[in-house]
Amino acid sequence: MEIQSLEQLQAADRTSLAFTPYGLGRMEPGDAARFQQNQIASCKLSADVPERTRGAFEELTKLFAQGVLCYSLYTRVQDDAMLRLEGALRDRFVQWCGGSMTFEDVAGTLPPYSADVTTPQSVSVFSVASPG
Repeated sequence: MEIQSLEQLQAADRTSLAFTPYGLGRMEPGDAARFQQNQIASCKLSADVPERTRGAFEELTKLFAQGVLCYSLYTRVQDDAMLRLEGALRDRFVQWCGGSMTFEDVAGTLPPYSADVTTPQSVSVFSVASPG
């Protein structure tokens, strides 16, 4: 690892400066920072979004803003966003289930099976757990 000075760490990544509101070009570092932050600032979450998801979203928006300093952070935000979206969907599914799920055998050979659904982790056990 190459040790960098504080000034080097604070310098804008040249690749990040190439993306402007009008397509490819060149922006000044301050303008690029403002532009990228405005891009993400327009994303608003609904009031009923769970705190866990809200915290993950805030973390990603902060990391996105740092992309002006390190272009590869944009890729990291994109990858992490997909993981966070999966977690948000799990949280919503648990909320939608209202505490339990009932499974029914399509062929009708087994009785209905009910299971508690209280956390996203409790949903993942259904793929390996079954009655009897």
